[in-house]
Amino acid sequence: MPRHAFTLIELILAIAIIAVLTAMIAGGVTTARQSMQRSSTRALVGSLAASVTSYGARSLTLYASGSIDPISCRAWDVDKDGILDGVVEPARFWTAATAVGSPQSDGNRYRGFAATVAPPGLRSIRSEDGVVLDPWKQPLHIAWAAKLYGDEGFCIWSNGINPADPTDDIRSREMP
Repeated sequence: MPRHAFTLIELILAIAIIAVLTAMIAGGVTTARQSMQRSSTRALVGSLAASVTSYGARSLTLYASGSIDPISCRAWDVDKDGILDGVVEPARFWTAATAVGSPQSDGNRYRGFAATVAPPGLRSIRSEDGVVLDPWKQPLHIAWAAKLYGDEGFCIWSNGINPADPTDDIRSREMP
């Protein structure tokens, strides 16, 4: 007499095999995604470092709105928090001195790293306030230290997948 149904053991065995295969595929997808995020972050950090170098400025002289006194700061870290800055509020800093009370021109306004250096493809990886983000939605950092980083004197980096773990940081140049 022919069988017309599966036994309970056959169904449980089939479900177990499908579950094991799904777990193996999910682990592989997670590993591949993390690898792609690390690769894209390396490319992003390298591209931004090249943009800073090709821009040719390690520091900008900025002026507060309505002032002719320069503000001492490093380019693209106006707030001195180490985060690669975004679009600075419109009337806060200018790249050219003007007489007090004279109208500022939009051409001299400092618009932040992304607008000043204009690296290609940066529009999709910025927060609402213009801060450049890595694939893990963490801000990129910039540091200036000629003794540490050699002739170019700066490093751009991402804190990686775990911001609390410095061993997974992705840097534009290695520290000695």
